[in-house]
Amino acid sequence: MAQALEFETVLKLNAGFTIYAQLLSNADRIRLAAHVLSLANAVQQTADISTEDLWHARETTTLFQEVDDDDTMAPGYHLHNLLETLADEFDELANAMDENGEDAAAAELEAIRVAALSKLTDTEKAALGIA
Repeated sequence: MAQALEFETVLKLNAGFTIYAQLLSNADRIRLAAHVLSLANAVQQTADISTEDLWHARETTTLFQEVDDDDTMAPGYHLHNLLETLADEFDELANAMDENGEDAAAAELEAIRVAALSKLTDTEKAALGIA
């Protein structure tokens, strides 16, 4: 007999992820979210989802909106693809955040350099070889 879902256990798992996420950069937080989606994917693959469940879910959710009426694939396969795609897109977002973060950091350093150089006299700039 299957065990019932214990919300106290779920809350403890959630707290651990949340505490860990606070230690990470923004991009790595998104990567962690992608990993959590991958974990959700692994968990959902252990569930038996009937075709009847799929059709009912199509009426009440967007989970299976891309499934054609004559599609013969198992419902879990469609969820697997959806979650895998979503996790991949989260990773892409994290990569973009890294690139933007690097660009922003470089721009900030350049602004500091320009501000520092603007305080130098022409004589000081010539002495440093940056005139």
